[in-house]
Amino acid sequence: MQMPSLGSSTVKGTTTETYRVVSAGKPLAGQSPETVRIALAERFKLSEAKLQRVLSKPTLLKQGLDQTLAQKYLKALRAAGLDARLLKDKPAGSPAPDTSPTSIKPDQALSLRELEALFDQPIPRLPVSLAYKAGLAGVALLSLLAPLIYFGLVALIATGLISYLVAMPGLLERTNGLIATVVIITFVPFVCGTFLLFLARPLFIRFPQSRALALDPRKYRRFYDLVEVLCDRMGLPAIKEIRIDNAVNASMGPSKGFASLLRRELTLTVGMPLVAGFSSRQLVGVISHELGHFAQPTAMITNYVVNNVNFWMANRAFEDDPWDARLAAWHQKSPFIFINVMLWLTQAMIWLTRRLFKGLFHFNMRVTRHMSRQMEYDADRYECWVAGSDLFAETARRLHTLGYAASQVHKRNVRAWEDGKLMENLPDGITRWADDLGDDELRAVLQQMDERQTALWDTHPADNDRIDHAEAAGFAGVYRLDLPARALLPRFDDLCRIATIRDYIDHGISEPEQYLTANAEVLAISQSRETEDQSLESYYNGTLTLRFLKLGAVEAGDHQLQDVVDQIRRQIPRYHELNDQYFNLLGRHNAQVYGCNFLETGITIAHKQFHLPGQDVRAAKDAIAATSRQIEHTRKQLGEIETLFGLRMKLSIMAMPADEQQRAKALFTSLRQFYRLLDPLRTASSFGSALEGILSEEDEEALQVQANALARAAGRCKEGLMQVVQVTGNVPLVINEKAGTLLELAAHNGVTGCGSGEHLAEMELAPVTILQTLDQLRRVIDFAYYRTVAELTLLCEVQEKRLNIRPLRLAKVDAGEATAA
Repeated sequence: MQMPSLGSSTVKGTTTETYRVVSAGKPLAGQSPETVRIALAERFKLSEAKLQRVLSKPTLLKQGLDQTLAQKYLKALRAAGLDARLLKDKPAGSPAPDTSPTSIKPDQALSLRELEALFDQPIPRLPVSLAYKAGLAGVALLSLLAPLIYFGLVALIATGLISYLVAMPGLLERTNGLIATVVIITFVPFVCGTFLLFLARPLFIRFPQSRALALDPRKYRRFYDLVEVLCDRMGLPAIKEIRIDNAVNASMGPSKGFASLLRRELTLTVGMPLVAGFSSRQLVGVISHELGHFAQPTAMITNYVVNNVNFWMANRAFEDDPWDARLAAWHQKSPFIFINVMLWLTQAMIWLTRRLFKGLFHFNMRVTRHMSRQMEYDADRYECWVAGSDLFAETARRLHTLGYAASQVHKRNVRAWEDGKLMENLPDGITRWADDLGDDELRAVLQQMDERQTALWDTHPADNDRIDHAEAAGFAGVYRLDLPARALLPRFDDLCRIATIRDYIDHGISEPEQYLTANAEVLAISQSRETEDQSLESYYNGTLTLRFLKLGAVEAGDHQLQDVVDQIRRQIPRYHELNDQYFNLLGRHNAQVYGCNFLETGITIAHKQFHLPGQDVRAAKDAIAATSRQIEHTRKQLGEIETLFGLRMKLSIMAMPADEQQRAKALFTSLRQFYRLLDPLRTASSFGSALEGILSEEDEEALQVQANALARAAGRCKEGLMQVVQVTGNVPLVINEKAGTLLELAAHNGVTGCGSGEHLAEMELAPVTILQTLDQLRRVIDFAYYRTVAELTLLCEVQEKRLNIRPLRLAKVDAGEATAA
C-alpha cells in the first residue's frame, strides 16, 4: 500500500480506538540528522520547515489512525531513521485538558503541550467554489495585461531608438546643412531617450523595507510555538519570522519578495495595540485570518501580483517624477524654439503615457477589488473556525475602537511633543483610551462603523457585511481561551516600551528615550493645550497668527474693560483684512528679494514671476523698498488695533488676584519683547527663502551657474540669523523653568550658535546648515511665543468671566440680547 504524505488529512479507522504518531524530535541512535533529513524528504515529501520541526522538537505527525495504519506509519518513520512513537487518542467525550483562564497564570506564556491541547484537531482547508478559483486566476491574468502593455511600450521605444541610432550615419551622409544635421543628431535621441528614462524609472524603485521589530525566537519561543501550531494545523509551513509594530493591524507577506512567496517563506507582523487590547482568543482569531490568506496558494499569488501591479501603475499615473520638473525648468530657460519643440513633444508623450497608465490603473482596480473582497471573506472563515463566529462582531468593533483610539492618542502625543515630551508606552495608551471612551463617544464610533457601506473601490468589505457572513458561517471555534492577549508575550510592558521607542526613531526622532514621559502626564499636557487653543480662538475671535503682536506701552487710565472689548469687536473685520494684506505683502517681498539676489549676480530671470519691473538691479531694489513701505504701513494699522488688545489684557491683569496677577504681568512683559524680533526675522526669512529656492534646484548645471547667488544669499541669511540670535538674548521667558531667556531656550534645544561660548560670526557654516539653523531657531521662537500668549490669554479670559464681561465673539441674538457662542 502506498504511504500517504505526512501532510495529508486525518484517516479514520474502523475501531473506536485511534492512535496518533508523534516525532520525538531527534534521529534514532546511530543515525545522523542529515541522513534522516534526506530520507524523510524523499519518502514523505516534507518541506524544509516541516523537516526542521520534526527533527528539533516533539511534533504531532498523524492522528485519528487505526492501530494497523498507525503501526505502518511508525515503521516507515523508523526505517527513515526518525525516533517516533504511538500514543492513544483520547476517547470521544473524554474531558479536554484544563485550559481555562483560571488554570493558567496570566503572567506566564502557554506551554507547547498546552498549545497542542488547545488545537488537538487539524484545521481543514475550507472549501471554495470552482468559480472562486477561476475568478482568482482570471484576475491574476487580467492584472498582467497592464505590465505587458508597459513592457511592450518600453521595448517598442528602446527598439525604435536603437534602430534609429544604427541608421543615423546613413541619414547624416545624405543630409546637407547644419540645422538638418543638428536635428538628426539631437531630436529623436533626446525625445525617445528622455521618454525611455521616464518609463524605466519604476524598474529601479525599491520597495521600502519593513521597519517592524523582529521578535527573538529564543525570548518569545511560546508565541512562535503558538503560531507554528496554528500553521501546522492549517497545513502551512512554519512562519519564518514574527515582527511587531505599533499599527492597529496585523499582516502577513513574503519575507523577501516574490521568490520568498514561491518558497512560502512568510513573515507575520502583529500590531502591539492588538496584543494590548485583545483577548488571546481575539488575537489568535486575527492571526488565523492572516494565515487564512495563505491557505489558498492561488489566492496568495494573486494577491501579491495584484498589489504590486497596482503599485506600479499608480506610480506612473499619479506620482510626481523628477523628469516633470526637469523638463519644465529646461523649457522655461531655453531661448531656442528648436529645443522648446523637443521639450514640448517629450512632455506631450509623457502626458499621454500618464493618461494610459491612469486608464490601466482604474481598469485594474475595477477588475481586482471585487475579488480582493472575496479573499477577505475567505480569510474571515478561518478566523471564525478558530475563534468562533460568535466572537467576530465583537472583534470587529474592538478593532474599530482601537483604530479610533490610536488616532486620538497620536493627536495628543503630537501636542505633547511641542513641549518635548512623548508617551512612554503607545500600545497601553491606545488601549486605555479605547477602554475609557464615554458611552456617547463609543456609540458614535460604532455607529460610524455600522453605517459604512462597501464601495466599488474598497479592498475590504464593510464591517457589517463581514459580520453577516461570519455569523452565517456558524462555526463554533476551536480556541476558547479568553486570557488577555498580553499573557502570550513575556515582559509585555518592556516590549511595548521597546516598540514605542522604535516607532519614534522611525519617525525621525533621535534618542527618544530622553523625551519619554508617563502616559498620564502626556495626556494631561495635551488636555491643557486643547484648553489653551479654545481660549485663543475665543479671545481673539480666530484672528491670532504667529505674527508677533504689537501690544504697545498702554496706560489703563479710565478705560472700562467691557468698552475696550466692544471696541475690538467692531474692528475685527478690518483686522482680518489687514492680516491677509500683511501676509500677501510679505510673500511678495520674499519673492522680490529672491529675484534681486539673482540679478545682483548677473543671472537673467523671468522678472514678472518675482514681482519685479525688469532686469535692472536698481529698479528691483526700488520695488523692494516700495513693498517694504507698504508692509510698514500695514503693520502700523495692525498695531493700532493690537494696542487695544494690549489694553484689554492690562485691564484684566489689574483685576486679577495677587498670585495670578504676578504671573500675568511677567507673561505680558515677555510677550511685548517678542515684537523686537519681527524685523530681524523678516530679513533672515527673506534671504532664507532665496537660499531654500536655490538649494532646491536639482539641475547640477543650474546650481553651478547660481553659485554666486547661493553664496550671496547664504551670507545675507547668516547676517540676519546673527541679528535674531542677538535679540533672543533680550527676550525674557516665563514658560520654561530651565530657560530665563529665549536664547537659553534655543541653546537647550540644541540650536547652532546659541550655546554658551558659541558665536555664529566665528563659525564656518555651509548654506544648508545656515538654512537648517534658521528653521530650528524659528521653531523655538514660534513655540515660545505661542505658549506665552496662550497662558496669558487663558488667565485673562478666566478673569473676564469672573467679571461677567461679554466676550469678543457673539453668535446668537435672543429677544434683542446678544449672547456668547
